[in-house]
Amino acid sequence: MNYNDLTPVELVHKLNMAGRDPHPGLINAIWDKRAEAEPLVLTVFDEAFDDDWPSDDDPRWFRFVHAGKFLLAWQNRDAMPTFARLYATDDDAKQNWCEWFEEDLLHFGPAIIPHLKPIIGKENDNKWDYGKALSGSILTKIATYHPETRAEITAIFQEQLPSLDAIPPTHDEMWSSWAEELGELADEASRDHILTLADAGVLSQDYFDKQSYLRAMNRSFKPQNPPQPYDIRADYKNSYEVEQERIKRLARERERQRSQRIRAAKPRTEPKVGRNAPCPCGSGKKYKKCHGRPGG
Repeated sequence: MNYNDLTPVELVHKLNMAGRDPHPGLINAIWDKRAEAEPLVLTVFDEAFDDDWPSDDDPRWFRFVHAGKFLLAWQNRDAMPTFARLYATDDDAKQNWCEWFEEDLLHFGPAIIPHLKPIIGKENDNKWDYGKALSGSILTKIATYHPETRAEITAIFQEQLPSLDAIPPTHDEMWSSWAEELGELADEASRDHILTLADAGVLSQDYFDKQSYLRAMNRSFKPQNPPQPYDIRADYKNSYEVEQERIKRLARERERQRSQRIRAAKPRTEPKVGRNAPCPCGSGKKYKKCHGRPGG
């Protein structure tokens, strides 16, 4: 199929129905028609967050992911509220979508900070929360790539730590994550606070290691260059090729197993030679002394 012959509406419909691994030609065609396709993809992204297809095999389950990847590659800021809904959700099924993006929201840069800050502060019944932890990790990376945001981001984490004067009787497992993020940012202002919490047993050892924290603090803060923009065309081309190779490998394995079954079921066409009978090769020896012996 020549995807370049399709209209943007037709291309986006194809993307909706493409399943897990769209053809790279489809991705390239949508990319090339960005001006017309981008608002259509944004509409799909916003609508797909509430998808509830009756069958687990419905290919449209993946349309949220594909639309989000495009909007991430285009750094479309209108998509950030829906990304924030995703990372803030308590719906386990929707949280699975987070695994497709993980820390990729860092490509939005400082513009995503106002959308992630409320997630850091949301209530979660004192339990560790995947979306909150991812949001914290994204903010830490943004502070590393954009050091002008470091003070703002460390303040967001500091606000989540309990006061030493009134530590709640029920400890929030996320406190450990915020302490770890402050360690990654080498935030000296919170060092004594965090060490006091750790020594008091307030920070969960499942998520906070005091020695790792101290090593991070001793490395000091080192800004880094931002990564290259997300390349959706290269990403999907690689994923498609990996999937096609997996399909070919499975086909080869099925053919090998089929051949083995055929050979195992094939009837013997020659009479079985007795061990004491003359060897069929004509040597005059008994079969067991000739071609019937091990290695014969």
